[in-house]
Amino acid sequence: MVKTSKPSGAWATAWNSDAFHRARIKLTLWYMAIILVIVTLFSISFYIVSTRQIQRSFHEYIRAEPGQEENFLEDSHERLAWLLVAIDGTILLIAAFSSYSFAGYTLKPIKQTLEGQKRFVADASHELRTPLAVMRTDIEVLLRQKTPAAPEVKNTLDSVLEEIGNLTHLSSQLLDLSKAEDITFRQNFLPLDLQQLIVGTAAKFQNYSHSRQVELSVEEIAPVKILGNSHFLEHALGNVIENAIKYNKPGGRVRIGANAGKNRAEISITDTGIGIAESDLPLIFERFYQTDQSKHGQGTGLGLSIVKAIIDGHGGFITVRSRLSSGTTIAINLPALNNF
Repeated sequence: MVKTSKPSGAWATAWNSDAFHRARIKLTLWYMAIILVIVTLFSISFYIVSTRQIQRSFHEYIRAEPGQEENFLEDSHERLAWLLVAIDGTILLIAAFSSYSFAGYTLKPIKQTLEGQKRFVADASHELRTPLAVMRTDIEVLLRQKTPAAPEVKNTLDSVLEEIGNLTHLSSQLLDLSKAEDITFRQNFLPLDLQQLIVGTAAKFQNYSHSRQVELSVEEIAPVKILGNSHFLEHALGNVIENAIKYNKPGGRVRIGANAGKNRAEISITDTGIGIAESDLPLIFERFYQTDQSKHGQGTGLGLSIVKAIIDGHGGFITVRSRLSSGTTIAINLPALNNF
């Protein structure tokens, strides 16, 4: 079974990163299509009425100028055709500008509302980090006191400390998602060596894979350069690699490879883990969605949403192939540098 995140053109990095720009263009195209139908119907009607009028004028003309019938009809039809082309072109140009402006006006309140929501999420996530850190420190101090606490008190403090850790992780991921959806992160795009990016990211998870008894290896990678933000791409790759290890089996394997075409580069992460149910595949990129298997891993359901936001922002897309108990392959497709 294959699940593909919404693909995007390699040439359209900016297009891909601004959902409102895409919506505005789509709305403009719908307006244009409606106007085009109206203009076409008008042109056909105008042409029919005009040809009938020309025929009436023609009969009057041949009475006054015998022998000029053919020239008269050719000139009349040619002038009429060019007149319609000029009128239709002018109408469509005016309609295109008006439709684009009206689409922007229509979407403006929605855009402002969602931008405010994004700012709130980012600000709230940032502001939560300090009180959560203070609470964590205070509880850890209490647990380290020389006078041992009663067992029930210690259990309660341990439970609160665990929940604080979960909240800290959640706020951190919400902040990461907000940054990944902010189109300004593209300002830091630089040429990147794909091999160095993959090898460097995988190296950070070698100890984790050993602790989980999972073999992590990087296959030979063809030399290719991409244009992107190294921090965000490392974050996206790291999230996928971490999931491949976390939801694997002792003695399992994770293979990372990459291949490059003329305009695209594809990174593949294949594991022998627990897999994803077919019914879950269409939903895995939704925020806060967790499969039955991932719920046991104390996840937040934001990891793949962040990955998708980052890859979308780089003009790429993701393909997922998976089967329960047989493993998962996630392929990240990115534009090659020569495509920019």
